[in-house]
Amino acid sequence: MEYPFDETPSLHSIELLVVIAIIAVLIGLLLPAVQKVREAAARLRCQNNLKQIAIALHNYESANGHLPSGFITNTTPPNMNWRLLSSTPSSNFEPGWSFFALILPQMEQENLFRQINLQLPILHSANAIARTNAALISSYICPSDTQPRLVDILDFGESSTAVDLPGNGTLITQAPVVSYMGCIGTSDHEENGNFTGVFFRNSRVRLEDITDGTSNTLGIGERMSQFSESTWLGTVHRAEAVFSAGWVARMGYSGRGVQYRPANVLVTCHIRSSKPNVLTNSPSGYMSPHTQGCNFMNMDGSVRVISDSVELSSALWRPATEARWFLFPERNFAMA
Repeated sequence: MEYPFDETPSLHSIELLVVIAIIAVLIGLLLPAVQKVREAAARLRCQNNLKQIAIALHNYESANGHLPSGFITNTTPPNMNWRLLSSTPSSNFEPGWSFFALILPQMEQENLFRQINLQLPILHSANAIARTNAALISSYICPSDTQPRLVDILDFGESSTAVDLPGNGTLITQAPVVSYMGCIGTSDHEENGNFTGVFFRNSRVRLEDITDGTSNTLGIGERMSQFSESTWLGTVHRAEAVFSAGWVARMGYSGRGVQYRPANVLVTCHIRSSKPNVLTNSPSGYMSPHTQGCNFMNMDGSVRVISDSVELSSALWRPATEARWFLFPERNFAMA
């Protein structure tokens, strides 16, 4: 059909604006749904990471007769103010390798494991490979937390009280990031022989020692690197986990309390009366990038979400009884 020129159908500007508005509304409705799907997928991948770690821990226990130590050191410091631990001899923190490092073969990281000398400190030149991008392990990183990267391990100095340690700290080294932490229980960060958790200095806990039930015992939980930068390698002498004014400014967080914790916090957290996902918690607390809760691995290998509204001390947590520790020279690192 032919139309006169002035009667040819056309899309008027107002109709075009209406179409654009409809498309914008549809996009606005779809974006939150897409973001929710992405977050649900990321949470699932995070839970799968914890399940993979759980399987590796159980395989290690089957091969060695006990679970890996929280971290290994040559000596154990006396019962003292943990805020001053960094000033004690390096043997209290070295070689320092964590349970994450000890289960590398069970995590299908045999090649990396063979390039690490567990008898030497993390900072030794022979272990340089562990402090490079080659040591980034995706199963140790929550996809909602951060991209695989190296984080700064810093020395802020020592203080006997919770004060604002100045500046951004002195760089000791860089190390591969981790999004998860082992649980030492309700105890503080230094040894008094009464640890109620599974992963602590030179520990050698067996699954059979957890007499209150592995399904009720929290072993590992999330602590995102955006909350407190840590490495899966282990403890580094003189390093501290600090929320200083300078650090808070660098990380882009506001309202963070000034806190200070020793190098132990690079691989372990403790459970107190606090809830997860509280920005004002100390570096010893659990913190997830996910909304509405934090992922935890129970020692039976199951993974669950603990709500932000639940105090961890009441979250069906039970201690690992007969928790035992040994000095590093007595340990046997035969791997499956």
